Amino acid sequence: MKRYTTAPLKFIGQKRNWRSKFERINFSGSVVVDVFGGSGLISHAIKASSPRARVIWNDFDNYASRLSKIVATEALRADLYEALKPTKPIQDANITDEQKAIIYAVTAWHTGYDEYTAQSWFNHQLLCLRKGDASIPRYYRLRSTPYPECSDYLKGVEREQMDFREIISKYKGLPNVVFICDPPYIFTVQSTYSKKGMDGSEHDFHSSFGLKDTIEMINMIGDKPAYIFASEKSEIHVLFDLLGVSSYSDITKSINIGTGNPSMLVEKLYYINGAKRSPHIQHSLFDNPERSAAR
Repeated sequence: MKRYTTAPLKFIGQKRNWRSKFERINFSGSVVVDVFGGSGLISHAIKASSPRARVIWNDFDNYASRLSKIVATEALRADLYEALKPTKPIQDANITDEQKAIIYAVTAWHTGYDEYTAQSWFNHQLLCLRKGDASIPRYYRLRSTPYPECSDYLKGVEREQMDFREIISKYKGLPNVVFICDPPYIFTVQSTYSKKGMDGSEHDFHSSFGLKDTIEMINMIGDKPAYIFASEKSEIHVLFDLLGVSSYSDITKSINIGTGNPSMLVEKLYYINGAKRSPHIQHSLFDNPERSAAR
């Protein structure tokens, strides 16, 4: 099984900087439920490194639909790259009239590609261009290498698509279950998560995820082992204490999220209910000098 170090198509919050840590954990014999599955990168990493684990990916964002468009997306990328090459586009510079005309001409006969990925090449404004918006988009970065077809990316991973409450309820009664939870971080700006729900409705699941939902998530997990991501600002350990979580430990990682001006986000990964750890979860991830706290 090919190992992917990043998600095949761009996805904000894909946890690529944490992938290697999950590959160090032996999940063999476990039922691993990726509750906020996102791009599926963590599910992929777990299945690739622990092939005997049962891995469930909750594809609330319908990333599978985006992956189904990867061939069409690559065709558009390849044509745009060759057509724009003579104009020598400059990263973070405004798109010229000549480049704009090329983009119009090339995209006019391409269909079925992933629009989110295409927008990211031009600072998320390609669609505005196509609709005749008068604004001047900036050239971000049109990659020079092809997008992989990735037919094996989530091989052996089971896909679900449901609310976090439903999926926790569905699987929490199984023996050897462990939850991976990467919800929008409370007490942080969540605008990057803003989007419609999987059914196309206007309900904004991600940006409406707040303190109440976090408490509900922790209570639903109960005494089951779980890995929970949070921002340093979220102070989720306070909730663990208030809600009577039996044990927890954490490790910290600084993530560079800036493109032009470097900006650091301090993320934390908690492992809760570790005192009840069963033999089927074998790792030393939280038993080394990286550990920042334990209870």
